[in-house]
Amino acid sequence: MKQHYAAILQQLPVCLMYKLSGAARFSVSQEFIRQFALSEHDSIDDYAYFDVVTGAPFARSPLLVAEEAGELCQRVSIHTRQKRYRCLLHSRHLQDDSGQAYLVIHISIEDIHDIGQRPVNRSLASHLAFSMLLSSISTQLINARHDKVDSLIEKSLGSFGQFFNADRCYLFRFSADKSSMDNTHEWVAANVRPYKDELQQMPMSALPYFDAVIKANRVFQVNDVQHMPSQAHLEQREFTREGIRAMLCVAVYLNDDLFGFIGCDILTGPHRWQHYEIRYLKLIGEMVSETLLNVNNRRSLLLLQKELIQANQALEKQVNLDGLTGIANRRRFDETLTREWTNAEQQNRLVSLIIIDVDFFKLYNDSYGHLSGDTALRKIARAIDTEARLHEGLAARYGGEEFAVILAGHSEQACRGLAKQLLRTIDLLAIPFDTSSIAPTVTVSLGCASAHLPAQDSIRALIKRADDALYHAKSSGRNQASYASTEACCTV
Repeated sequence: MKQHYAAILQQLPVCLMYKLSGAARFSVSQEFIRQFALSEHDSIDDYAYFDVVTGAPFARSPLLVAEEAGELCQRVSIHTRQKRYRCLLHSRHLQDDSGQAYLVIHISIEDIHDIGQRPVNRSLASHLAFSMLLSSISTQLINARHDKVDSLIEKSLGSFGQFFNADRCYLFRFSADKSSMDNTHEWVAANVRPYKDELQQMPMSALPYFDAVIKANRVFQVNDVQHMPSQAHLEQREFTREGIRAMLCVAVYLNDDLFGFIGCDILTGPHRWQHYEIRYLKLIGEMVSETLLNVNNRRSLLLLQKELIQANQALEKQVNLDGLTGIANRRRFDETLTREWTNAEQQNRLVSLIIIDVDFFKLYNDSYGHLSGDTALRKIARAIDTEARLHEGLAARYGGEEFAVILAGHSEQACRGLAKQLLRTIDLLAIPFDTSSIAPTVTVSLGCASAHLPAQDSIRALIKRADDALYHAKSSGRNQASYASTEACCTV
């Protein structure tokens, strides 16, 4: 069996990784050992695996996925202690002469980054991979919901950091007057200390050289912190405190206004930033700025819509509410009665109307003054409105000292019951009226009428019957309710 297995190993011409079917561990070819510079102390189980497009770590090793699924074709970033490999993984099944099955995973290395020396090979495949990364980030950011933007920005920073082997990537926002800045988003590589919480409300006066350069040139580039110019001694001290050896920052603008900057740090040593790295960071910065601009625009639009809704509600309130009493006005009454009448015709149900008039109100005004009269009307209106709402009706100021209640879908008994309750409620208000000839307090008279639809009837006829019933209540001594049937009026 070993001879068959070894024979397959000898036949593998390029960097290959494979395992014996059913075995617990992978075996590797000599070419794999050479390409990945494996020592006897290394184990591929210790490698870290990342998605090339998103930069996100895999929850499970693609090798284990291939072992279980049997098939795999995926671009993967494999991280060892010293290097990062961008590879294409492709698996297939093989059998030896004895019929023993194997799962063979072919690893094509497209790009290699040395963690200490940074880019070792910047191939065309690498640039294509970045284009794929950029497209993925752009799609996610453009379609981002408001509550997902922050996490997607940090994910984008992580993708960029993984791609360029940076140790820390971040987004800073300037204050409105550009005198301070906050670290709003940050991604750090494994075992790298984050500084986001410490870098809040940081005064720009603490980094004057950086402040001048980023605002003037829109790019701040440091290949080696230890060799910064003498005028940047404050920046050098801060960067050294954070363990930075090289850094690159690009300004971010929103509507031609400086928003802040996006940047990345390298902690392992100096790094000569390449033109494409600066260009790539600018592209990421532009996408982030577009996302923030879209978020701000959507936020402004939502705020404008909210203000418009509030304005419309306020306007509707002004148009439909009575200025003195705060309940529905005559306009709202007419619209509601017309709507309820139409609904009643369609649904074959009853519509009832109660008209309420304050007894001897002119005398009340003459006795107590118009201010007291207005106060009395407000109290009466609130009381009528409360009772009407309890019966799912609409109370409105009908005109002067007259009020009206619309009831839809209720029986005639319910209408009569509400009329009696309104009399009791007004009586309980106990508004003094010493000059009244019928009671020591303010009283009201009510006229009630109902229409069962569909019928040979009209809104005007319903209002007239209710008005006739009100006249009957007043002529019968006031402080009472009268109900108008289709034949005659009677006291409730």
